[in-house]
Amino acid sequence: MPNRLSQIETSLHHLYKQLADQQEALVIAAPGDTERIQQQIDYLKRRKIEPLEAEHRDILKRASEQLQISEPDAEAVLAEIVEGVTELETQPLNPEFGEMLEILRELRDKAKEPGKSAALKVKGMISPLPPFIGIAIEPEIDTEAFWQRNFPTFTRLIKGAAKK
Repeated sequence: MPNRLSQIETSLHHLYKQLADQQEALVIAAPGDTERIQQQIDYLKRRKIEPLEAEHRDILKRASEQLQISEPDAEAVLAEIVEGVTELETQPLNPEFGEMLEILRELRDKAKEPGKSAALKVKGMISPLPPFIGIAIEPEIDTEAFWQRNFPTFTRLIKGAAKK
């Protein structure tokens, strides 16, 4: 499983680069070329990227179900998410991180939900994440470094789940 996850992340890295190149080409394309380029973008997303992202989530979901997380560790992760997202909201953020900030807000909201143990909350947060942590979505944006810098405990936990 860890080997397959690594293969998926490598493939997604290349596909995200291709997608970024196609999106850039669309911006500068002659009017007659835009439909063809948009079709290529749609094909890349639907036929190549989305299935790999789904497989990535499935692997992480299975791994997170097997993951043993102590309550103190889970509580530390939840606190990190709540504090980190709140802090990020007060800082000017690169617009490319907008989608990630929305996902982080959803994670923060899940962290604050009453009724579940901290460990169950954290396990529930792992599998729905897009593969941001292991790979860069855009070549100029280092999403892995962003997660490592802002959410190091959560990042280690996810990487640990992926290795199992």
